[in-house]
Amino acid sequence: DEVSTIVLAAVNPPAYGFPSIEDEDAKRTHAENVITTLLTPKFAKLDALIAENGKNGPVFSDHVTVAELKWHQVIKLIKTMWTYVPADFFAKYPHVQALYDMVESVPEVRAWYASQH
Repeated sequence: DEVSTIVLAAVNPPAYGFPSIEDEDAKRTHAENVITTLLTPKFAKLDALIAENGKNGPVFSDHVTVAELKWHQVIKLIKTMWTYVPADFFAKYPHVQALYDMVESVPEVRAWYASQH
């Protein structure tokens, strides 16, 4: 949940009690700082955890758990709502990307997201 809060506070600072950032250069700089100092270490640690687990399917169990669903949600938020995240950000974390892809391929997950539009 810490990563979710970091991302949501960066996407919408006023919702978390921070001043709004209006200047585009300031938004970009803020995003770069958040990515470098907060998200990069978190995703590096998650990628290492998944690699250590050594599985190609669900990471934390033999089936998709709330943990995979939560990480999928956070990654989807980063990929779809945060303008200043580099498109190749998750390329540095192949195991995290594989987790995202695995959850994204679950028919029930796809159906749920489709029902939200």
